[in-house]
Amino acid sequence: MRLEIAGLRSPDLDPEDGVPNDLAHFEVFVVVTLREPGRPGSGVFHLPVASPSAVAQWPSGRFVAHTLLPDRFSWAAVQACVDNVLLHARGASSWDDVIRRFAGLVQHADAA
Repeated sequence: MRLEIAGLRSPDLDPEDGVPNDLAHFEVFVVVTLREPGRPGSGVFHLPVASPSAVAQWPSGRFVAHTLLPDRFSWAAVQACVDNVLLHARGASSWDDVIRRFAGLVQHADAA
């Protein structure tokens, strides 16, 4: 499958400006909608995006799977990371196959 980003958003951020108050110290939840051009349907995935300084304040013993850790927040950095993840979908034959290939990188929204 050849996937593309159909949408990037965060329910944690104000839709007007769309960025955290502090671009160097933040923790936000990002929702990514993917689609295959020219085909119906889409897949929704999510991941936490946090600065190393925010992660350093997390209590010890916390898992950090599926977390993107940029030094500064920017939507361009999030998009570049997701574009990199999309390379793992090349050759996938179904959404289930995409979900398996993305395991450990981003989490499918329907995952329990």
